[in-house]
Amino acid sequence: MLSHSVRPARALIDEQISIQGRFLPARSPVTVHAHMHSEEGDPWEAFGHYNTDENGVVNCPGPFPALVDLWGMGGGLHEYRSALFASKGVASLSLAYFAHKDIPGPPNKVNVGDDYFRTAYKLLQDHPDVCEDRIGLIGLSYGVYLVLRMATHMGVKLEALECPLMYIVAEDDYSCASVETANEIEETLRAVGKAALFTRLSYPDAGHLIEPPYAPNTRVSLWTVKPNKINVIWGGHPAPHAAAQEDAWKKMLDFIEDNLR
Repeated sequence: MLSHSVRPARALIDEQISIQGRFLPARSPVTVHAHMHSEEGDPWEAFGHYNTDENGVVNCPGPFPALVDLWGMGGGLHEYRSALFASKGVASLSLAYFAHKDIPGPPNKVNVGDDYFRTAYKLLQDHPDVCEDRIGLIGLSYGVYLVLRMATHMGVKLEALECPLMYIVAEDDYSCASVETANEIEETLRAVGKAALFTRLSYPDAGHLIEPPYAPNTRVSLWTVKPNKINVIWGGHPAPHAAAQEDAWKKMLDFIEDNLR
């Protein structure tokens, strides 16, 4: 029989409340629905989506697993992917590292060093609602290079990798050598007895920019290299690229669930 507990039963807004459900199906989705009326009589509702653990227990709110989310050389701050992770119970820090108003220096180059990325990771580790030993990294395009640097303690010596790595390969990538890079990573890890850490997802006819599902494929776009604008070919064909995004997203979420929960 399902049981739940709320401790404390009453609390102010700045006090943590522990809500726990037990005797639920193991590793299953659960939605917590709260509703009330404001003093003016308006209905207020909130929904939280969680997953039970192997014992059929769900503990909300937090602490949560977390991600540092790094975009590519387009720069700026892009939070749409982090927002999707957060909606699934994974705290996510979308981290700008150049071409952003709050970062000093020329906007067309990376002006931050390794300490900047270490500080971002430490910020999540120290957050009271984050599991300090359940933090992952995700990158797109140039963000993948930065993720590998962070995962190898800012050295990019792949032999130093100690955590599971999922690498998504777009076989029609016109922007970088995705297949060759994946091969090199896999061979390097195999040579040092760490092949089990590596998971490869490979998609023929998918382009460089594999985004969350149902986003349109951008095969070609304008890229500013001041003072000029150039056409950059990212690759990909609409139908297989869309299928790749849908499949990769599901498997990425499963990977996060398996390794961070």
